[in-house]
Amino acid sequence: HLVRPHGPNDIVALRCGVRALVVKRGQAAGDPLMLSKRSRVWRDPDRPWISIYGGKLTGCEQVASRATSLLRDAGLASRSTVPTSGDDLLATPAPPIDRVADIDVPPARWCRDHQMCWTLEDYLRRRTNLAQWLPRGGLGRNDEHREKLLQVAEVFVETTGRPATEQLRAYSERIKREYDRVLGRHPMVETTYA
Repeated sequence: HLVRPHGPNDIVALRCGVRALVVKRGQAAGDPLMLSKRSRVWRDPDRPWISIYGGKLTGCEQVASRATSLLRDAGLASRSTVPTSGDDLLATPAPPIDRVADIDVPPARWCRDHQMCWTLEDYLRRRTNLAQWLPRGGLGRNDEHREKLLQVAEVFVETTGRPATEQLRAYSERIKREYDRVLGRHPMVETTYA
């Protein structure tokens, strides 16, 4: 149905996931697009657990507020250990800008220090979405972004306890296994990691 045919080299990212949605007990299956994206915060009456189901990023402040309230009610948190308002959580300064493959993103060090970003993959997939915007999880079609990703991995040596080269090797192997193999694609450049 497209103007021109597309092949494995045209695919930038693969993604599959499941997100639990909150429905009433016994509700019959229907069109999933018509289901509410609301969240539910539930405290187990027999265990010191709080579970969060469903929700969207835009509702995270309300979910955090509800969970905080339940933690306090259960005596699991004091006012001094949990932020008292969304303003406390939003006091993070605006990030500087870094460029990766002509894309403006917050620097890895800033994400580590301000957004609890601890790994190369977290940075590439969740803090910047570079893994979705750039081919092969951010590595590039022929590993052309390898050196930049190695610099990014250096930032996470302290949090992972693993050398940057080892982090990048593991990430690259995962991309080969979960992306290249699925598409029957082999990178044109074989990269060795020191």
